[in-house]
Amino acid sequence: MPKRKIDYLSIAMKYYPEVKKKVSETGLDVHKRDLLPFMDLFKAMMNEAYDKGYKDGMNAQK
Repeated sequence: MPKRKIDYLSIAMKYYPEVKKKVSETGLDVHKRDLLPFMDLFKAMMNEAYDKGYKDGMNAQK
């Protein structure tokens, strides 16, 4: 598994208790396995944000 993917999963799991609490406050019961499809979206967004930030940083150095 690529290091960046592991890092993103680690970040997501760090915030899982807060997400679960907020979702539960809405009356929904969510388990970690239910969040997996959303994790794929989260990883895609984070990868795109990382790539954009990297490119912007490289362009700023020129």
